[in-house]
Parts: sequence; structure tokens; C-alpha cells
Amino acid sequence: MKSIVVLVISLVLMCNDISAQKIPTQTVGNIDTRSAIQIIEAAAKELNYPLKQFDPAGKVLITDWIEWTSIAVTNHGKLKFEAKNNEVIISMIDREYASSEGWSATLTNLSKKNIKKYLGTMADKISEIAGNTDLCQNAMYHSELIKMFKPLVIVDGIEWKFIKGVKDFSHEKMKTPNYFMELSITNTTDQAINFKTQKSLQYRDPGKKNSGSAVQYVVFSLDEIFSGVYQAELQPNETRKVYVYSLLRYLELLQDDCIPLFKLGFNVNNHKAELINYNVTVPFENQL
Repeated sequence: MKSIVVLVISLVLMCNDISAQKIPTQTVGNIDTRSAIQIIEAAAKELNYPLKQFDPAGKVLITDWIEWTSIAVTNHGKLKFEAKNNEVIISMIDREYASSEGWSATLTNLSKKNIKKYLGTMADKISEIAGNTDLCQNAMYHSELIKMFKPLVIVDGIEWKFIKGVKDFSHEKMKTPNYFMELSITNTTDQAINFKTQKSLQYRDPGKKNSGSAVQYVVFSLDEIFSGVYQAELQPNETRKVYVYSLLRYLELLQDDCIPLFKLGFNVNNHKAELINYNVTVPFENQL
């Protein structure tokens, strides 16, 4: 009889524990929603949590399975991040434990120790990155989820500076108004550089996945528009103007006037290199 009473009490306690179960969450404040995804991505990368799902519209990120052992039982779950109202809400979802029958939904709450270990550590890392200008900028510039336009890029000793971009640019040698960008190149090394670029620029059709370099046009010139010059010897610290035009003859390839991939091949002392930039929105003017 006594054993039956103990069993009943145990079942009641277990049922109460199950009914009280809730998804553990932690909120990180003062995180600019505009850069939150890149910050979360950088934090996850630093803590070795692989990201599995990304909802750009909802600004939601979900990790792959995170595994741990509790009292000789293997558990796993996923971290979910929601960015909104300048906050990041972290939660542990899809928690399961391993049994002889496979993975089953966990019926108990996540321990305070593991809340601190997984949610708390991520919250601290997100706050650390968001609160440091250099770390935050680095997170944005190196994001794989949201490719960023960089107004200044250095490749193989050549500094490329995007100076301005113009919509509806027209010229007597152009059949129709089009897009136009002005850049500069500077030799940042202490030796002369033999510079040569391909005559055409490549970009990807945003409507087609894995479309690669969809279209090419003769769009590049040094020193002045339509100069026909695309190679030069650059002395140390020498700067030359670069012009790119007839960039997108088919305007339907544009989305909100944003060029999703800007890719230009060139040679430095006969060594092949590439200038790659993302999300170049026209018009723009670089104030640097």
C-alpha cells in the first residue's frame, strides 16, 4: 500500500512538472535590429554553434542540434534567435532525449545550469559584439547570411574605393540611360604594379539560384569614361580613376536598385585576382 502511495505521489509531481514546463528564453536588449542578424551569426560562429535555418523576412535564426549529457542521458536541442524591437530573444526549442526507442520529446524543464551555459553564454557574446564598434563592424563585413557592400576593399595590394554610383546615367556613346559607377584604384605597396583588368564586369541574376556569372558587357575604363584603357603600371601610392558603366542593360535584373553581386576580374603582375562586392545600391556617394 505504501509503495502505491509513493508511486501516485511521484506521478502527481511528474505531471505537475510537465504542466509547468516552458520553453526557456532570455532577452538581450539594446541590439539594433538592423544589424542583429550579423551579430548573432558572428556570436554563433565564435561559440561554434552551426546555424541551420534563416528567415530573412522574420529575422529569425535557428541553430543545428546542440547536444549534451545529463545524468548519463544524451539530450539535444536547438537555439532560436528572434530579432525585433531592438532586442534579441533567445530560446531553446525542440528539446529531446535519447532512449532505446530513439529521440523523444523532453518532458522536464531545462536546468538553470544549462540555461546559463547555452542561452546565457550566447546572450553575453551578442552583447559583447554589439557593444564594441570594431567587433560589430567586423560581424557585418564578414556575414555570410547578409552580404554587405564595402565602400573600400583591398585585394592584392590594390585599394579599390567606390566613390559614387548614378542612376539613369546617359552619354553620347550609350544607346540608353543606364547605371554608372566611379571608383579609384591605389597601389598600396612599395613597388610598381602591372595592373590589367578584364574588359567586362560579371554579375549574378538574383532571380536564379546558382546562376553564376549571368551576363557580361564591356563596361570598364581607366582615367575617363570610354577611354578604352584597361591596363596601366601603378607606381607606389599612385591613384587612378576607374569608371564602370552600361552596368545592367536589363533592368529587370535589379531588385530595389540593388546590384546583388559585383564581380570584376583583374591581374596584378600577371596574378589573377577578383574584386567582389555585394548589395551595391545605386545611387550612392561615398563620404570616406
